[in-house]
Amino acid sequence: MATRARSAPDHKSCRCAATALDLSDNALNGDIPPELGQLTSLQTLVLQTNPALQGSLPATLPQLMALAVLDVSTTGLCAPQDSAFQAWLT
Repeated sequence: MATRARSAPDHKSCRCAATALDLSDNALNGDIPPELGQLTSLQTLVLQTNPALQGSLPATLPQLMALAVLDVSTTGLCAPQDSAFQAWLT
């Protein structure tokens, strides 16, 4: 009996209802992908204690209208300086 290989779903067609994402203390490095802004149900995002995470937070984060907790302490991440992003942070 032959089996057909299935490919992974296209990330653009995935619907995710995740409300919390805790990736703290996972030795993550590099940049945060802008696709994170597509997790529109996200209420909590914890990236703390990943000192090798670098760069600017994605400009797509303000799309996370339900986000109540954002913890990027002990990382190398910084917020974009544009006024819209700064307003979203407050």
